[in-house]
Amino acid sequence: MTIISDTMRLPHEESDALDHSSPEPGALLSESKNQASEHIVQFYKSDAFLVDMVSKYIQNGLENGDVCFILCTHAHQVLFEKRLQANGLNLTDARQQGVYIPLNAAQTLAKFMVDGQPSPERFAKAVGSQIRRAAQDGRQVRAFGELVALLVAEGNEAAAIRLETLWNALLHDVPTFSLFCAYPMQSFTGDGYQASLIEICKQHSHVIPTEQYMALTDPDERLRAIALLQQKADSLESEVAERLRVEERLRISENRYRRLFEASTDGILLVDPLTFAITDANPAVTTLLGIPREHLLGRELWQIGLLENRQAVWQAVRVLQKQQTLRYETLPLAPKDGKPRFVEVVSTLYQANGHQVIQWNLRDITARKQAEEALQASQKELETQRETFIGMITHELRTPLTSLKGNIQLAQRRLTHLLGQEEDIPTAQQQTLEAVLSMLSRSQQQLRVQSRLINDLLDVTSIQEDKLALHLAPCDLGGLVYETVQDAQAGYPSRLITLDLPEQDPLLVQGDRDRLQQVLSNYLTNALKFSPEAEPVHVRVVLEAGCVRVLVQDHGPGLTREQQARIWERFYQSPLTPIQSGSMAGLGLGLYICQHLISSQQGQVGLESTPGHGATFWFRLPLLSS
Repeated sequence: MTIISDTMRLPHEESDALDHSSPEPGALLSESKNQASEHIVQFYKSDAFLVDMVSKYIQNGLENGDVCFILCTHAHQVLFEKRLQANGLNLTDARQQGVYIPLNAAQTLAKFMVDGQPSPERFAKAVGSQIRRAAQDGRQVRAFGELVALLVAEGNEAAAIRLETLWNALLHDVPTFSLFCAYPMQSFTGDGYQASLIEICKQHSHVIPTEQYMALTDPDERLRAIALLQQKADSLESEVAERLRVEERLRISENRYRRLFEASTDGILLVDPLTFAITDANPAVTTLLGIPREHLLGRELWQIGLLENRQAVWQAVRVLQKQQTLRYETLPLAPKDGKPRFVEVVSTLYQANGHQVIQWNLRDITARKQAEEALQASQKELETQRETFIGMITHELRTPLTSLKGNIQLAQRRLTHLLGQEEDIPTAQQQTLEAVLSMLSRSQQQLRVQSRLINDLLDVTSIQEDKLALHLAPCDLGGLVYETVQDAQAGYPSRLITLDLPEQDPLLVQGDRDRLQQVLSNYLTNALKFSPEAEPVHVRVVLEAGCVRVLVQDHGPGLTREQQARIWERFYQSPLTPIQSGSMAGLGLGLYICQHLISSQQGQVGLESTPGHGATFWFRLPLLSS
C-alpha cells in the first residue's frame, strides 16, 4: 500500500510538469491509458473537495476513452455531473455510448447484502458482471464507489472491510480495472474507529489523506501518519465533548447511587483503606448492628464486632489490594441486641473521585443458616433411618431366601436321582419331572438374583457405616479371573465368553479374593445382561507398568457421556439402556460397590464406551513385587 503524496503513476510528461511543492488534487488521480490495476482510497472532510477529486478522476478516464462507473448517493451524483458538464463533458452521449455508467449506491448495496454482510456470489452478479463486461477486449475501466462509506456510516465497519476484500478480488481478476473509494473522515471520529481505519488503509494500494495534506511536502510514509493523526485530532475533539457529557452522567449516577445506598436492604459500610475508619453507613447496617450511624463513623470494623481484631482488618485490606474483592460466606456477628447473627459479607475495593474506597456489603443470613442446619439435621436423621431400615430388612429377607434355596437344591437332587431311574418311569411322567426340574433351575436363578440384591444392600449399609471388612492377602489374579469366567460360562451355557490371559503366571496382587471375584462377576453379569445373546463377551487381563488390568468388553448399546459420568453413583440406573438378555434390572448398587471395593484395595476402576459400539469396564490393581 502506498500513500499518495506527489504523483500516483502519472504519465511521464505530466509528472515532469507537476509542481512537487504544491501538487494539484486532480493530478493525484490522473491515469494513463495503459494503467495498472489500482485500488485508491480518499479521505475527505468537505463535499467540495470530494467533488473536485472525483470529477477530475472521472473526467480523465472519459477523455482517455475508459469506461467509467460511479456508485454513489443521488446527492453526490448530482454534484459530480454538474461539475463534469461544467468542464465541457457531454454525459448524455457518454451514457448512450456505454462509457459513463452511474449507479445508485444504496440500491446496489441492497442487491448483494445478506444478514448485514456482503454475499460474494451476489456481489459478483450485481457488480462484478458489469465490470467484467465493460473490460472486454482489454478496455480500461475505472470506478468511483462509496458503497463502503455507506456501510461505515451505518456502523457496520466489518461489512465495509469485507466489501473492500471483494473489490480487491475483482481487481485481481480484471487487470485493466481501477477503483477509487472515498470515506468522510467524520465517520472515524473516536478512538474506537482507529483499528477500522488502519484495516481499511491496508485494503488499498494507495491512500490519499484529507484536503489538509496539500500543505505537506514530506515523503509518502509521513502522509500515512497524517491520515491517522487527522483521525486522532477529530477523536480528541469528540473526547472533549464526551467528557462534558460524562461529567453530567457522573453527577446523575452519584445521585442515583446515593438513593440506592440509602434504600438497600443489605447493610453497606464505606471504609478508608488507609485508616480503616468507617466513612459512611446506610440505614440497613445500623439496624443490623443496632448502632446509630453517628456512632459508626470513624470507628474500625473490629470495634463493631465485624472482624476479630485490627490485624484481621489489615489482612483483609491486603487481600483486597491484590484481588479487588473479598467474600465471607458466613461470618458470626454479635450485635447490640445480644441475638447472635450470621452475615454474608462481600468487600470490594474501587476508585471514587480519585481515591480508593472499600465497600463492605453485609447480608443477614441467620434465618437461611438456621433453615440449612435444620435441613441437614433432618437429612442426616432420614439417612440414618433409611440405612437402619435397609440393614434390618435385608437381614430379615436373607433367612427365608436361604431356606428356599436349600429346599430347591434338595428338590433338584431328588428329581435328578429319580430321573436317573428313567427305565422305571413312564414317558409322560418323565417329561413332567424334567419340566419341574427346569422350573426349579429357573427359580434358583431368580433366588441368586434376589440374594445378590440383598447382599448389595448389606454391602452399601456397611460402606455407609464404614464397616465393610476386607481380608487382604496375596492372591493370584490370573487364576481368579479364570475361575470366575468358568463359573459365569457354566451359569450362562448359551453365551460365549472369551478369555485372554497373559503368559506370566502367577499374577500376584494384594487383595480380598472373594471381593475381587464379586467385582468381576458384577462386570460379567452386566455385560451379559445389556448385550444381545448372539454377541460374545470378551475378558482380557493386561499387564501394565507395575499393575495388572482386568477388562470386560460387551457389544451392547454403549453409554453416553452423561451416563458415563454417573454410572458409578449409588442407585443410578440408566433409563436409556435396555436389558437385552438375562435377569431383571437391579438396584443400581453393583458398580457403586465395585468402585468402593477396588479403591479400598489401592486400585482404580473405569470404563470406555462409545454409544452404539458397546462398553468396556475395567479395574486395575498394583502387582506385588517379586
